[in-house]
Amino acid sequence: MHYVGTVTVVPNTRSYTLQFDGASSGNPGPAGAGAVLLSENGTVLYRFREGLGYQTNNVAEYRALILGLKQAIRKGCMYEHHYPGRLPACYQP
Repeated sequence: MHYVGTVTVVPNTRSYTLQFDGASSGNPGPAGAGAVLLSENGTVLYRFREGLGYQTNNVAEYRALILGLKQAIRKGCMYEHHYPGRLPACYQP
């Protein structure tokens, strides 16, 4: 997985990192989204993925962020701050 964005989430007093990416083969084309929740020391705690059918690359990237944040919240994490990398979702007008 190529990570285009990172979100730091904080469950209780520990800091975790959510990395995410979405892509399509063609634009639009068959698409998917995925995210990984990491512990403070970089251990993979959870992996999430979702097939999106026929979508654009931007939709896939949005869905990757949404998927990761929803799953992190379900695991008891709270959103703290976001390091967008190249995520187009952060730069839309």
